[in-house]
Amino acid sequence: MSEPNDQQPSPITEQANVPLTEETSALPTESAAASLTQESIAVAVPPRYWWLKRLLIGGGVLLLALLVLRTWWGFVAQRRLDAQIAVYVARGEPIYPEDFDTEPIPDDQNAAKFLKDAAAALNLTMEQNDNVGQWYRHAEKVADHLDEIRKMVDAHAPALQLLRKARHAPLTNWDTKFRTPVMSTMLPFLSAQRMLAKFVWLGIVMKHQTGDDAAAVELLRDVTAQAKIMDRHPLLISHLVAIAIDALAVNAIESIAPQLTVESPENSPARSITPAKREQLLALIEDLVDDTAYASAGRLTTMGERMLQLNIFQTVWSGQASFGAMVFFGGVTPPSLLERVAKYPLGPLLQADALYAMKLLTPSADAIGRTDWAQLQASLPDDATPDSWIDAVVHPLSRIIIPSLGRVFLLHFRSLAGRKMAATALAIRLYEVDHGQRPKTLTQLVPDYLRELPVDPFASDGRALAYLPEAHPPILYSISQDAEDNGGTFTFRRKNGGVDREKLDLPFFLDGVRPKNKQHFQELARKSRDAREDHDYVEDEGGKSDEDQPR
Repeated sequence: MSEPNDQQPSPITEQANVPLTEETSALPTESAAASLTQESIAVAVPPRYWWLKRLLIGGGVLLLALLVLRTWWGFVAQRRLDAQIAVYVARGEPIYPEDFDTEPIPDDQNAAKFLKDAAAALNLTMEQNDNVGQWYRHAEKVADHLDEIRKMVDAHAPALQLLRKARHAPLTNWDTKFRTPVMSTMLPFLSAQRMLAKFVWLGIVMKHQTGDDAAAVELLRDVTAQAKIMDRHPLLISHLVAIAIDALAVNAIESIAPQLTVESPENSPARSITPAKREQLLALIEDLVDDTAYASAGRLTTMGERMLQLNIFQTVWSGQASFGAMVFFGGVTPPSLLERVAKYPLGPLLQADALYAMKLLTPSADAIGRTDWAQLQASLPDDATPDSWIDAVVHPLSRIIIPSLGRVFLLHFRSLAGRKMAATALAIRLYEVDHGQRPKTLTQLVPDYLRELPVDPFASDGRALAYLPEAHPPILYSISQDAEDNGGTFTFRRKNGGVDREKLDLPFFLDGVRPKNKQHFQELARKSRDAREDHDYVEDEGGKSDEDQPR
């Protein structure tokens, strides 16, 4: 009899010894259990999650590549911008806000201080302020309100005395401290100076109409000096204000020059209480033909605009100001959360755009000193890029904040032409006083009344301004921006009337009345014919009959 086995059979052994029955045949075998386990795993991790894992890995690699690209792009963009700025610094050109700081000067020598004080002394009532806005540029309205304007001008004599002191002050310091963000710098004196110039225009025309031509000419010299002093403020907007002030002086000269009385040993004009002195007029003519100061002012203010634009870019990409607020509201406010998030990936794009703006404004500062329109156009960079979504993406900020330089330069050259025509009109008046009639040609004005023939700034061939003494009415004219001589022809604006300065030639009316519309022009033409009956239907110097004169 064998001894009992102490080892207990394993479950597997027992299972192996279990007879195969219908019930036991349904139990899984070991291989079947393993297969079942693998199948359970396959069900728990479906195939699509393997693809998600691959996508996550690929996305991480792409994100890393983008970060590397962003870092490299930012490095290159910053290096290029810094290199360009270094070029300007090496030339000694102002580029940062502090570069435009000026040394303090005594108040009694500061023309800008006198102008600010003059504007502050112009303490007009609301009604007077509205009247100035309605009456300036309208000589007939001055005649209708002569006593009222005279009392208003006399009451504000201290303001005009300060304006006179500004003309004689040797130095200028507007004391504007540009600091980041430059956009927040307040310039309230700009609108105040425009109002002062409008008030002075009324004073000029009033003095002339009341017979005090000496005072009228002195005020003209004051207001042309005001424009020149404004041009010493280093922002492009200041140059535009100076252009507007000059336009008022030119308009006043056009109005009063035909009847301006001049002191002469041979005559003692009855209508004038105080005739203008010859020295006054010759000095005013010199003021108006001074192109050097005008070109220098244009260059300074364009460089100031370059400083402003660069500072705007730096303010935006450094996160100090909201891009949207600066563009649409003109204010400086903190950026939104979205702008803060977008700043990092878009920073290099803004830096590249800043470089584009610098390369656009720098040659523009050089070009504004050109002597004729064709030279300026040839030296300007092409800033008229296509208005497309690509352009908006490549230049997201510069295409919004940089002013229309083409328009600025057009206004600059129109002002040059207007100043020269005003100076020529005064010289013609001096000649007429001396000889009893206007000169037949402008060459008769040289050298006694003009140092040289006034060159048309829009002409590329160096020609002088055109003169049509026999036209009805007689005019001086510039060929204007199309650079084509249209024989003095001009047209009128459909809305609001007045001569359309955008088309044909740019006229200056020597009889002192600027036509408002076609009907008014025809009335002036009839009066001109009646005054010179022996010149009906003569051919003018442009080869056109009087019937073909400007319409």
